[in-house]
Amino acid sequence: MKAKRGLSGWTIKLTKDGQPDGSAVTDSAGYLQLYGVRTGHLHGDRADQTGWTQTLREQRLHGNGIERGTNVPNNNFGNFQNITISGMKVQRPERRRAPG
Repeated sequence: MKAKRGLSGWTIKLTKDGQPDGSAVTDSAGYLQLYGVRTGHLHGDRADQTGWTQTLREQRLHGNGIERGTNVPNNNFGNFQNITISGMKVQRPERRRAPG
């Protein structure tokens, strides 16, 4: 199995009670930090990018009951890069059956 690697340049959007509440862009290793996050019902989601499929659904972030200055790690977002399969549909000549 191939090791997971972080994806750089992805925008992660944070919402609180259905309203936008900040965003961050992943760094060269795929990490991000959102500063000044308030407690409450927090959700995080990535901005869609062409050619990629989401593998982990929108995250309900661990935001309830967090004290000020607390770091809340391991809020991960999964995607895989779509593949392309190509080919050509061809017509084959009719086969003649040998008499028999």
